[in-house]
Amino acid sequence: MFKRIIVATAFFAVIVSHAGLGFAGPSLINLQGRLADPQGNPVKAPTQVDFYIYQGGSANQADSGTVVYKERVIVTPGPNGEYSHLIGSGTPLEGHTLTVDDFDTTQDVYLQMVMGGTPLLPRLKFVSDSYSFISIKAHIADTVVPGSITSDSISSGAVTSAQIQDGAVTASKLDAQISGGIIPSGLIGMFAQGCPSGWSHFSLLDDHFPMGAASYSGNTGGSAAITGLTTEVAGAHAHTVNAHTHGVGTLTVGPPDSVETDYKSQGGAWAAAAAHVHPLSGATEASSPGTDTQGAHTHVIDSDGTWRPPYLGVVFCKKD
Repeated sequence: MFKRIIVATAFFAVIVSHAGLGFAGPSLINLQGRLADPQGNPVKAPTQVDFYIYQGGSANQADSGTVVYKERVIVTPGPNGEYSHLIGSGTPLEGHTLTVDDFDTTQDVYLQMVMGGTPLLPRLKFVSDSYSFISIKAHIADTVVPGSITSDSISSGAVTSAQIQDGAVTASKLDAQISGGIIPSGLIGMFAQGCPSGWSHFSLLDDHFPMGAASYSGNTGGSAAITGLTTEVAGAHAHTVNAHTHGVGTLTVGPPDSVETDYKSQGGAWAAAAAHVHPLSGATEASSPGTDTQGAHTHVIDSDGTWRPPYLGVVFCKKD
């Protein structure tokens, strides 16, 4: 068993680096005390101690409240059991670094020491001294309270593009007049995907081609049928065919396509003729055919409306 005698609990210190802008360094708590056994004899051997910091709870109830920091160290007491340790310099049990935010609460904050697996009660309550008040004031000065910075607090021309992080200003933070000036409402754009946020599908252009006009009518037009086509008379003319012949060859008629005919000899009776053929040969003479001139007329051309030039389908969207 161990007995804890606290000699002093020093102030909560924030070490600040002044290189360039002020960057917060490690947050440490200086704790001094004396270890003794239940009989009051000093503990001189190196001893493992776990330090826990709790928000809320009570001094006499171990593990009460919410633990926000814990570390494990080996304390090496002096000849009379006295020791000194900077809480925050040990090995965090869960990889958490001690920060000012661990004390930023309206609840009481307690330090709980565990030695040999046994919490030592009562737990120590953190209180402020004059240096702590100064540190708190510096912390408040280093912290921007939401809504605390107004246009009156910023000098004219103090914020330039160099102070604005890339991507920090989103569309939702822009005034409607500014965002409307970048992409005005009513703009129609083509997209290779669905309409993005702030745009609506412009269905009037589905299966239609846009055409420039003096003003927007909101009405579609045109027809799938081809109309208005006419032809004009080209005057009297003829189409000449070059001279040529047609060779007819020899016509043969015989079985099984033989033809029986009757013939009558002079002054004689009719008699059946024997099967025979008539050879034919010769050539045709060249001719010069032509066309007749027709009067004024038109040729009607019908269309089913399915033909289109090569195209790519895109999504037309209108800016809200």
